[in-house]
Amino acid sequence: MDREYALKHWTFTLLIAPVFVLLYFHLTQGYGPLDSSAIGFYLMILLFSVILSLPTMVCYCGIYYFLNRRKLGPQTVRPILVIVAMLGISITFLLLGGALTTVMIGSYSLAAVIAGFLLTPHVRRFDSHTT
Repeated sequence: MDREYALKHWTFTLLIAPVFVLLYFHLTQGYGPLDSSAIGFYLMILLFSVILSLPTMVCYCGIYYFLNRRKLGPQTVRPILVIVAMLGISITFLLLGGALTTVMIGSYSLAAVIAGFLLTPHVRRFDSHTT
């Protein structure tokens, strides 16, 4: 299994999604911490993102392992994993609730889609001679 893809997808999603949240506030509300306070806001969101995304990451890795064992190509694996990530994101934020649920789901889902399609999973290929 190529654990590197799963870790890169997770890391990229968690790093870029808070930027989308900051941009949303700046563009829609006319304000937002796009100054030095943005760093603290970004780090706070990043910390909570890592903690809250662990259950999704475990499911994601399990499904990736299963798909890898099925010898499916990257063109099949990639959209499935992006959907799994988006479902995990949605379930997590819907369970948390709050006024920013849709903003957070949208930001993290967009980041997951971008990460999923920029990165390429390395699916293990077997020769016809391999048993």
